[in-house]
Amino acid sequence: MNHEFHRYCMQEAIDQSRRSVSEPEKISPLVGAILAKGESIIGRAYRGMPPHVAGHAEFCLLNGLEEKGFQRENYFGSTLYTTLEPCTFRGRDKKSCADRIRASGISRVVVGMLDPNPYILGNGILILRQLNIEVELFPPDMMAEIENINNSFLHQYGWSKGEEIDSGTFPNLNNLCGKWIVEAPLPDGTIIVDEVYIQRRVANRLYGVQINLNAQIESLFYITYIDKGIVNYTFRSKSNSPNGLDHGTGMAVFKNDNEAIGYGASRGAVVGEIPQLLSFKIRRSEN
Repeated sequence: MNHEFHRYCMQEAIDQSRRSVSEPEKISPLVGAILAKGESIIGRAYRGMPPHVAGHAEFCLLNGLEEKGFQRENYFGSTLYTTLEPCTFRGRDKKSCADRIRASGISRVVVGMLDPNPYILGNGILILRQLNIEVELFPPDMMAEIENINNSFLHQYGWSKGEEIDSGTFPNLNNLCGKWIVEAPLPDGTIIVDEVYIQRRVANRLYGVQINLNAQIESLFYITYIDKGIVNYTFRSKSNSPNGLDHGTGMAVFKNDNEAIGYGASRGAVVGEIPQLLSFKIRRSEN
């Protein structure tokens, strides 16, 4: 695809997002969506676009095209540009945006920023990838523009840039990025081993990827700073677990900048459907 047209579509999505309408008494994200095929834009939408007052941008876009007679074959080879990661669940009797994209036949999705909602964070991208839909991210300068537009929405989830924690915290959050090894023993003597790659800090949170070496399951992982030496963690990933989802949450206490111990509850393909309470050790990897 022509680079200039690719960037033009991303900017158009950002421009559409500025027109978004929040639901009453709620801080909703400002989201724009563009559908392109070849070097032509075939649809534009934004959150709350009439007549869908509470509609997500992707929903408004796809509904509008369906009303014009678009069929599944019309979407093959098309690219969706959306300024926010597609949602993975909605209220009763509503399809998620990820499901709508899957059903449409769209071939590629370009995402502006991750959804800070911990129940969606990263899952929208993982679901699309598992469906063999190509996923790409906006470039950093455009991501920053989208985050600035959505500062009030991000603030609800502790992502506000204005709440940066002092770098003198223990552990020093700025020094935790990199590779870590997590080892948790099971009652049968099996040792669960995870590699955790902490990649990015946003305010009091750290984000990354967790890979379980026992079952080769990749998860999205984030840590939230609580108090001196104490952090909470959460991970979740689509997998072959009984309910289709591996996830866990817990707390870790750092001895120093290179070691921590913790405990938490986990369920999924490795430990089984029933949540297991586990203790574990964390150490910085030398590799």
